[in-house]
Amino acid sequence: MTCVAARSTPVSACLVATFAEATGVHVTLASCAGKAGPRRQNLVRGEASLPVRWRHLLASDPVAAVMALPITAHLQMDEVPARRIAAVVGRGGRLRGDVSMEVEVSGTVAAPQVRGTASLEGVGRRRARVRELRVDGTYDGATGTVTAKVRGEQEGGGTLAVDGEVALDDLASARGTIRATDFDLAPLARLVPSTLVVGVRGHLDADAQLVGADPSAGRWSGVVRLREAELPIHPLVGTLRDGDVTVSLRGAAVTVRARGAVGDGAIRLEARAELDGLLPRTAHAELQVQDVRLINEVQPTVSAKVTADLRRDGEVWRPTLVVRDAVVRVPEASGAELHDAEVPGDVVFVENGHPPAAQTAPPPSQTAVIGQRPRRPYLIATLELGPTRVETTEVEGVVRGRLVATVGEDAIAIDGDIRAERAELDLFDRRYRVERAEVHFDGSDDPVLDVVVTHDFPTLSLRVAVGGRLSAPTLRLTSDPPSYSEGQLLSFLLGGAPGAEPGSELRDAATGVASSLLSQKISGYVSPYLPIDLDVLKFEAATSSSSAAFTVGKWLTRRLFLAYRQRVEARPDQNSGEAEVEYWLGRRVVLEGVVGDEGIHGLDLVWTRRW
Repeated sequence: MTCVAARSTPVSACLVATFAEATGVHVTLASCAGKAGPRRQNLVRGEASLPVRWRHLLASDPVAAVMALPITAHLQMDEVPARRIAAVVGRGGRLRGDVSMEVEVSGTVAAPQVRGTASLEGVGRRRARVRELRVDGTYDGATGTVTAKVRGEQEGGGTLAVDGEVALDDLASARGTIRATDFDLAPLARLVPSTLVVGVRGHLDADAQLVGADPSAGRWSGVVRLREAELPIHPLVGTLRDGDVTVSLRGAAVTVRARGAVGDGAIRLEARAELDGLLPRTAHAELQVQDVRLINEVQPTVSAKVTADLRRDGEVWRPTLVVRDAVVRVPEASGAELHDAEVPGDVVFVENGHPPAAQTAPPPSQTAVIGQRPRRPYLIATLELGPTRVETTEVEGVVRGRLVATVGEDAIAIDGDIRAERAELDLFDRRYRVERAEVHFDGSDDPVLDVVVTHDFPTLSLRVAVGGRLSAPTLRLTSDPPSYSEGQLLSFLLGGAPGAEPGSELRDAATGVASSLLSQKISGYVSPYLPIDLDVLKFEAATSSSSAAFTVGKWLTRRLFLAYRQRVEARPDQNSGEAEVEYWLGRRVVLEGVVGDEGIHGLDLVWTRRW
């Protein structure tokens, strides 16, 4: 006798097996749900018999002797509350109705005959309830034929009818139909384990037929539509809400139309595929994404138009994705840092006074090596990134590029380039022009960096170059004119200023770093309460050549930037308050203007040329 009790769900099962020469093998099963007591619910009970004797096991061909024996089995579940089934599969909540099931097995071990039925009555919550749903299925072991029949009716008038038949050794003979009218899937989804179906909702309308299940020769036809849908897309994206998904199948063509909300954004998809049997030969899709926030640490908001094309060359799939009119906005960091969701390594959970049994780690799976060329690729995917606007509190610019991923069972190679255009970078409360920013993939997932940014001080231009691999970048600082040491240039990068008193570079650099951190804190607290979104909100600490100041600014267009600076204690040669305007005439040409309350004004036309 073997008894098993689940820890997370109050379910227990007892299996008793006996063997006697006169009767053979006899097995009984009993399963219960709930804690011990009067409310404990019987789930499943059953028994099975096989008249095997010692002479069968000692025969010259024991396998053939046992396979020819008759077998009988019966499994039954009588009107179990649906909430009990939902709890067993890991779904909680108040679910009404009952679930019943019965399975009978006869015939021989080699050719069993199986008949089963399952029924749901009144299952659901509130108005989304199944009045009655019945599932009948058979398996003929002599012919290897499986049949299934589903009939369902809901309180609101929804209906579901599914019929299917297939011979397991002849998939081309498969036949199936599905017809549904306004059938709410929510009650059924709550009886399926959450690991298989998470958050699926919607009203199903369908009239579709399947002829043949052979992937190379089968045919679908008809229309399937899911209205008011909730469908999980991806952990990075979230769930489609209030969706409308329609799949139309006509001959060798499939058309998909989908739209719905994702968070505060929306998506729309139109796709068409040409099939070889049940598998796509070519496909074309157009996806529009509007203000969809990704679920990760930085939570960027993405808007884009994506065109996807797929073709199959023999055994190689070749998808191509083209991204156009894309905008990526990264919000300013705010809130408190979350703790790690994993169990700390020094914590052990104890149950009934004993720690859990030691578990043996599974052997490592065979995975493809990223950064090597596959011998026989089965997927060559191309991403063409058109001009994509990137907006963060530190970086603003346009990126574009092209990447190709070659995937095989043994390796994955990534090739291509991503480069920035018309980009600007806020670094330690100073705005740098991005002269060049390229990321080159040469097959490896550790790309080569080639980044050059510059900032123009009144007396020099600071040039910051980052190269090498992403895993081990190198930094090189130069200036024009080249009259400072690399240590002095580093102090300018960290917040110091040229022309200051000798020996003050380290102090100014530390002040710049501190003011940058303070600006981030102030912006995180103040920004949510402002009536407009500011691109610049910072505090500039006093240095040996400038007084402390608060600065706010906003990009009115991609070329026009407006800012206001208020100094705490202005020096005699500075304005107490001044407005700044930047208008970019080109990538390297900017018109800068300053108007102040102390009559200190200025207008500069700056053209940057590097060689």
